[in-house]
Amino acid sequence: MSYGYLKIKWFGRFAFLLCVVAACRLSASAQSRKHFYYDMQNMLLNTLSPHDTTYIIKLIKKGDAQFSFSADSALSLYQQAWEKSRQINYEYGISFALAKIGSTYAHRHLYEKAMAAFRESLICATLSKERDALLPYIYELIGQMYLSQGQYEAAAKYLFFIAVHTDKQQDFRKKSILYINLTALFSYFPQPYQSSALKQMDYYSLQAEKYARQSGDSDVLAIALMNRGHLYMLGKDWGKSRHYLNEALRLSLKYNMKQLHYNTLLTIGEMYIACNRPEQALTYLRRLRGISRGINPYPQIHEAMLLGKAWYMLKKYPLAEREFILTRKRADQLQLPCPAVDSLFSDLYTAMGQDRKALLFYRASVRKRDSVLNRQQAESIRRLEIRSRIIQKDNELVQKQLMINGQQRELERKSFLVSGSIAGTLILAMLLLVLYRSYRHKQKFQQERIRSLQKEKEIDRLKAMMTGEEKERERIARELHDGIGGMLAAINMHFNVAEKKYHGFGEMNELTQIMQMLEGMADEVRKTAHNLMPSILLQHNLAEALQLYIAQVGVNNRLHIDLHLPETISIREKNIELILFRMIQELIQNIIKHAHATHVIIDIEELQEHLILTVEDNGIGFSKDENRNGVGLQNLQFRVKALQGTLRIDSEKNSGTTVQIKFDRSKL
Repeated sequence: MSYGYLKIKWFGRFAFLLCVVAACRLSASAQSRKHFYYDMQNMLLNTLSPHDTTYIIKLIKKGDAQFSFSADSALSLYQQAWEKSRQINYEYGISFALAKIGSTYAHRHLYEKAMAAFRESLICATLSKERDALLPYIYELIGQMYLSQGQYEAAAKYLFFIAVHTDKQQDFRKKSILYINLTALFSYFPQPYQSSALKQMDYYSLQAEKYARQSGDSDVLAIALMNRGHLYMLGKDWGKSRHYLNEALRLSLKYNMKQLHYNTLLTIGEMYIACNRPEQALTYLRRLRGISRGINPYPQIHEAMLLGKAWYMLKKYPLAEREFILTRKRADQLQLPCPAVDSLFSDLYTAMGQDRKALLFYRASVRKRDSVLNRQQAESIRRLEIRSRIIQKDNELVQKQLMINGQQRELERKSFLVSGSIAGTLILAMLLLVLYRSYRHKQKFQQERIRSLQKEKEIDRLKAMMTGEEKERERIARELHDGIGGMLAAINMHFNVAEKKYHGFGEMNELTQIMQMLEGMADEVRKTAHNLMPSILLQHNLAEALQLYIAQVGVNNRLHIDLHLPETISIREKNIELILFRMIQELIQNIIKHAHATHVIIDIEELQEHLILTVEDNGIGFSKDENRNGVGLQNLQFRVKALQGTLRIDSEKNSGTTVQIKFDRSKL
């Protein structure tokens, strides 16, 4: 009994692969059909013209519907979708249509054309924004093509590509579907690969179930559970296999998933045949005939074969013959090779005593098996020839490489001598350049030092001149105060004595005016003396001296002055304070004499590296064309230069004047 099962198990696994793919792609449930086949198709509909992209997707959908009945019609529709996508540069449509074209070529065993289409599809997929969805789908199709050719190592490579891209997916439903497909594809591996394949299938089926439960999608969960049941059937763990298959059957009934319900019943029937319980298998397999309308035709081949096998095991040979004939008929209609049926016919007719028929079918099965072996041998020879040519070319390349290496060594020896001389020249040139740059740097440094010394000398000269000027001011102030001021005071005293001595003297208006003029002259002399030698600055700091000076000037000249000062003015030397005081004094006197202003703002601002003095008035101003280079401005420029500051004057006619003086604090 087990011998008969071994004859059909590989065809059974191929049928199971078709069942799972059909369950994922052609489920009778509208929700399932929409979810698997067209998830990727609708991802970019909003990125291009809705009319064009919708039309392309409809062409691909129509091709999918035609594929089971006419591969040529489906191919024509896929090619139309490809051409239309190229016209509008729709990368997703180009890649997806090419993948469909490659799949159709592979179905027709045109593997070179299929691979060419798949390669172009992969290139377009990498350029598409939806590469994470397209690449696993294309890898799956390539893996299926290699599996159908028996190239299991190449198929495994692309299956592992799918696993890598699966880990990048964030959609639990899509991850589950990808792991379902991996499980189904690994189930098709032959016996030499089966032990490692079962381990991979166990891992992928567990992942598929986990992500299906996380997604909450009943369709995908039912397929994942059916996968687990089939896996335990391969491992001959009948109890766990029944548990998972019954759970999948329950979900397919609950949510009316017709295709999945059919596939699950089929797998349960196969499980009971595998564990030598044909009566239970018939219970499930007979139910398939009532729900087969509208079902994918590929699993129906396996259905008929399993029914025939069940009847054969129960020794109901006519019924088994009927089912085997139906299996052959369905396989021929779909142009699907089915060598296992000839072997089953041989066993059946042997059991029925029809030895002649048994021999004919046995010979047919041997011929087909030999044909398969011959194709495999021819493929092995072709691969050996290719490897031999590759080895031969490698040897030729090695010989050429040895010759090139010898020539290269000779060139290296010659180039070493040349490069050595060039390197010596370059080193010498660099040394000369370094010496020249060092000399230029020293020369430049010396020139800068000379200029700095000259500048310091000029500044010292200016400061000495200012010191001499201040001393001269003090001398003139003392002479004014002690000499002229004293004489005016004495004259005034004599007038007062005369006024008291001679009655009627005070009634002379002319003499009274003279006395008043003398008093005014004495006040002016005293003020001039004080301005020339501000004793207030000797008694107070700069801020207090400015406040007292501004109060005096404002009262005498009816000028409103706003003074803005920092909390402290950190100037170390008294002579610097005196120079700043003279600058502000000069600016105020210029405003009084020339600007006719009523409002003045004086602002002293201390920054981290600079001291900024700003004086602004609302006077008549002056234009740039007017020559305003008077004595007062020259004195101001002289003092700014002495402290290595900068002076900027902004003025417009009838718009006032702003003077800004900026000093480096490190030089004050």
